[in-house]
Amino acid sequence: MVEKGEKETLRIFLVMPYNTAPRNADGFTLLELLVVLSILAVMVSLVAPNLTGLVAQDKARLEANTLRQALQTVIDQSWLEGRSSVIELRQNELLVWRRQGEQWLSEGAVYRLQSGLEYQLSTQNKYLSNARQSLNFPGNMSWVTLANAEYLPFRWRIQSHSHSYILVGDGINGLQLEE
Repeated sequence: MVEKGEKETLRIFLVMPYNTAPRNADGFTLLELLVVLSILAVMVSLVAPNLTGLVAQDKARLEANTLRQALQTVIDQSWLEGRSSVIELRQNELLVWRRQGEQWLSEGAVYRLQSGLEYQLSTQNKYLSNARQSLNFPGNMSWVTLANAEYLPFRWRIQSHSHSYILVGDGINGLQLEE
């Protein structure tokens, strides 16, 4: 019924069934999700320190292999070109010097020592000074490879905080990486 002064409007009600009985939840509650996330956070915090050690190990291994490839390339180029090569360690770089006639010419850096790692090159000083005299090299020599692909034996240790690798060259054979 419409009273005087009111407009007649059409009111439609949709009747939907509503069940007041408890129904089974199809998802997780917010509380359940927060508990699971907090458990995962605790587990990740326990595992994370172990993962940083693996990253340091991989960095040291990667650099040891990169150094091995750089030195093997110098050995191979010396043999292919029939010229002796000298490696000089200067300001965290390995500089290559090659003989051109009677002069030694720098060919630039073949490797840069990476920060965060420790490097220690060990050679026999007697053999190094003999090589310097016989090749008449005027500068500071750290390592040498000859035109016949023989080289000065060495041990080069590359160490991160917790991992150590040793690059070994016996003077004749290929370079080996030891842990």
